Amino acid sequence: MILIVTSKGDMTADYAILAMQDQRLAYLRFNTEDFPSKVKIRWPLSDGTGLIEVRGKEPVRLDEVDAVWYRRPVLARLYRSGLSHKPRVFVREEAWQTLQSLWGYLDTCVWMSRPRSIAASSHKLHQLKMARECGFTVPESIVSNDVRDLLDFFDRHSGKVVIKSIQNQTQRVMTDYALFTVRVTRDELTEEACIAPILMQEEVSKARELRVTVVGDQVFSCALYSQDHEETAVDWRRAISQVRHEATRVSADLERKLLNMTHDCGLTFGAFDLIETPSGDIVFVELNPNGQWAWIEQMTQLPIREAILDVLAAR
Repeated sequence: MILIVTSKGDMTADYAILAMQDQRLAYLRFNTEDFPSKVKIRWPLSDGTGLIEVRGKEPVRLDEVDAVWYRRPVLARLYRSGLSHKPRVFVREEAWQTLQSLWGYLDTCVWMSRPRSIAASSHKLHQLKMARECGFTVPESIVSNDVRDLLDFFDRHSGKVVIKSIQNQTQRVMTDYALFTVRVTRDELTEEACIAPILMQEEVSKARELRVTVVGDQVFSCALYSQDHEETAVDWRRAISQVRHEATRVSADLERKLLNMTHDCGLTFGAFDLIETPSGDIVFVELNPNGQWAWIEQMTQLPIREAILDVLAAR
């Protein structure tokens, strides 16, 4: 039995579930916003047995779960609860903490990937340190809420810099907005702009970009020709449908670095964003421990879904 821990808007999970159904794999989709309103969890601590009962589905015993695909969980939605703010916060936190304990109980299952590993490796600043230790070239970066630091960094790089969010927006509470990587002018770097810490990096020249998906010990590489369009030159997410995608191969040395970093982070899955410079050098940008991949498969026919199911159904 595969337990899919996600939320209702996760279309990538929908895409994978179609293949699970074709292969007649037993699975239970658990949309975490429905707990505790529409999902019952019973877990007698005396003997360690328990079950998850999703409304409209057959109950699943915890000892029947062989693998957990930890995709896109979110906090509880308390449907028609009538609670005021403080009790709602309390119930949501109690539900979330119950789930953290439940994941610990399922620790011997196959995981893609363990929540603690996803959380730890989601921190962008920690990623840059790990990437450097794994042998990647990384952009020179600074984080500060002191405008003097940022202006000094800006001037040292002759204004060729970008800024991006520090947080990983897919963790715990999914937001309805995206913060794109953007260029910044000197006039925009004011005291008022430093209301929050800013992550600033040197802007790396691009020939093309790479989205490399690691699943277990397999590596799937896709080239993104983001420089073909002005709108996607800084951040290809702005108009991804316009960007030409092409399945490609990376060097054995780069594959080794990607696998090493994925495994060092305790992950079974990782989606890497890389830059290939005009001189052919590879620069690390970001690791997405739970990144999207379905659109890559649909545009390139790279068999990422098959590799994911192979890992989850290994038991």
